[in-house]
Amino acid sequence: MKIQYHFKSFLRFSIGAFILLSVLLLPLAAGQGEITFVETEVDLRADGSAIVAYTVQWRVIAGELHGFYFQGNDRLKITKISSDSYALDSQGNRFKLDITPLGDKWDILLANGQGVSRGTVTYVFYFSTNFASAGYLAPTTSNDGKNLEVFNWSPVQWDEALHQDHYTLKIITPFSLHANANPREST
Repeated sequence: MKIQYHFKSFLRFSIGAFILLSVLLLPLAAGQGEITFVETEVDLRADGSAIVAYTVQWRVIAGELHGFYFQGNDRLKITKISSDSYALDSQGNRFKLDITPLGDKWDILLANGQGVSRGTVTYVFYFSTNFASAGYLAPTTSNDGKNLEVFNWSPVQWDEALHQDHYTLKIITPFSLHANANPREST
């Protein structure tokens, strides 16, 4: 009787210790990283539709990094993420991405459960959207009466980017200049 009581106590203690240890070690297994840079390119069309490309480089800090959540787009609706999206690690390995919508965020993972445990991983993903329907484009008029368009948008802010090297935004507009025009001179 006494042996059976000690065995049950030992079993309860062992199960409790295993659960506690699993909960404490889970973040290490998932991997941790910090962003070293973000580059965003917007290819804006005359109707407000656009292709947006994000290049986000993560430095692996602990564990094995598999991916991240992409969120914070405010009113901007992602209509389609390109299947050409990919990642490169600092050893030169190229990975396909598994990208899944999760409500107001996207789960962006290295495909087939792959992970990177050292160095950097640079994720490149593209999506289509419409800045006009999201309310980020608005008509205005210059002081001399010219019709203009305001582009009032900023890219996602990242929590893990405290020590990032740079954040670059490039906007390609549908406006074209004639051959000898200098866009820095007023006309």
